[in-house]
Amino acid sequence: MIDSALSIRIIFDELNTRHQPVHAIDLRFGSCTIRLKSNSRGVVEGLTVYYRSYLSSFEQPDVSIAAIDAAPPELPLKYALKTPDPGKSRIKEEYAELKDGRIVRKRLTGMLFAFGYGINIAVGRCTENINQVVNFVNNRYIQWLLDR
Repeated sequence: MIDSALSIRIIFDELNTRHQPVHAIDLRFGSCTIRLKSNSRGVVEGLTVYYRSYLSSFEQPDVSIAAIDAAPPELPLKYALKTPDPGKSRIKEEYAELKDGRIVRKRLTGMLFAFGYGINIAVGRCTENINQVVNFVNNRYIQWLLDR
């Protein structure tokens, strides 16, 4: 079911206004360039260590990501549970479809990931869950490849 009251754009604009992403890291995976901005120096430092072999510089990125280290917003959404992977029994995440994208919420950490139409946002305790931010960056790269 698509929730028509909210949009990824509205959520993104609100988060960027409240939590200015002033720190950045630029990455290059083959011909794909990714710029991640964050309001947290710790997030960028953690990603710099992890992606040290992929650091780059460029003018315009192919993919832009915001990683907001803050309490995720409480959104009035009806989330659907994601079926566990084969051989697994625990449900780790749930999702909601919006008119311009999808929101995924990690049940254990409360992290929210929103993506659609060129907007990519991770919000939550990003510094404490840097592995989930890494997975989000990698998934955005994979999506970029699939779109080609």
